[in-house]
Amino acid sequence: MRLLVFSLCVLAACGKPAGSTTAVVPDDNNGNDTNDTNDTNDTSDTSGNVNNDYLEVSAIGWEYVGNWDEEGDLLDNYTYTDDAGDLQAAPFYVKVTLASLDYFSMTSDDPGYEDEYCELLAYFHYGQADWKGTEFDWDAGKGGTGVDLTTYSSYEGYLEVMPDSYSDACYDLNPDVFADSDPASVIDGMHFGVGFGPLTSRFYDQFKDADWWADYSGAYMTAYIAVNHPDGAGGYTFEAYDWNTALLVDTDYDACVAVDDGAGGTFDVCGEPQVDADSYYVPGDANADLHHNFVITGSAWLEDTPNLDLSLFQDGTEGM
Repeated sequence: MRLLVFSLCVLAACGKPAGSTTAVVPDDNNGNDTNDTNDTNDTSDTSGNVNNDYLEVSAIGWEYVGNWDEEGDLLDNYTYTDDAGDLQAAPFYVKVTLASLDYFSMTSDDPGYEDEYCELLAYFHYGQADWKGTEFDWDAGKGGTGVDLTTYSSYEGYLEVMPDSYSDACYDLNPDVFADSDPASVIDGMHFGVGFGPLTSRFYDQFKDADWWADYSGAYMTAYIAVNHPDGAGGYTFEAYDWNTALLVDTDYDACVAVDDGAGGTFDVCGEPQVDADSYYVPGDANADLHHNFVITGSAWLEDTPNLDLSLFQDGTEGM
């Protein structure tokens, strides 16, 4: 695994974050979600302070974007064609969204919408893991039901924030919660995991009547997101909940770019997600025996901050 180091904000995948209880659907020109409905539970700021000059974070979501090689048990970099028609290399990454309470009652057309969420990108330093997914308690809006769900692959490690990837609101976080108003004070080095498994019945029930489902039904899976939650005894749990959908995209692995390795040599980055004539992602095959695709996940749930203890986020990464 090699990490490429540069900003990704010019890429199509750096799109608008999804909200809770909403799935990623192909309704913009890249096949990404533009729906933004959230189940807004009690999401007061963890500091208890209210200052209209700051973005008061009420919920946080995580989305993986990049290649996945099930047979090799790898997450990997990918390629894309830029506006000049040239093939470029890009790193796989995790998009992190820190949202205010007002964010979930607004749309992108509302004035001030961009002030209601901080979006940043992070590298994912990972190792292979063997945990299973856990069914989120969607009715309660917190915790799990105790039902284990199937995962094909799972990965665990930590995030490294890309400092040049911040949206504007990332500079206006409450300093009582985020040191120096910097989201990296909480997100950088945080314990993180992602896994992929078959599409769960919850998402299928949400999708089955959509007019696009016939075209994309064979390309969707469920993605599991694991972060530290307080265990009530001063420690943490690390459960992987079915918070995200995963769209598998048809990928051309002959589309390769040689990248400088910094030591006088090069290494190849391969795998370009395919788009059709209308710039929609071409669906991949979620029913394949072994999956090898570009994957874009979408948050169906942004976790409410009262369910989290941000001071525990970096725990559990020693030696990784």
